[in-house]
Amino acid sequence: MKALLSIHPRFSEAILSGLKRYEYRRRVPLRHITHVLIYETSPTSMVVGEARVADILSGSKERVWQATKEAGFLSHEEFSRYFSSTEDASAIALCDPVRYGRPISIQELGLTRPPQSFCYIGGDR
Repeated sequence: MKALLSIHPRFSEAILSGLKRYEYRRRVPLRHITHVLIYETSPTSMVVGEARVADILSGSKERVWQATKEAGFLSHEEFSRYFSSTEDASAIALCDPVRYGRPISIQELGLTRPPQSFCYIGGDR
């Protein structure tokens, strides 16, 4: 199964270039996902690529920070601010990013609007 994640352009570019190998989330998918599709938010507003899910880390903020800080593409201050309203943190470990030759609209995936955080996409693309 795949999940479609809404990601700001700064971070989607870092994922697709291989610099950002962890995508932080306040809540993680409950279903087993093998890939994430990257919906780049405004101004692009398109699905621009995907990456394979290597692992999902969850636990205390300190544990997740220590495990991901070298490849999370966030400062400790940004990380702390993002998780300020939660007790724990989660990070999706990404590998093998692929930039699509042609961005895909969410309508082509059968959606009417992008997900707030993520949504499941059944089957393979």
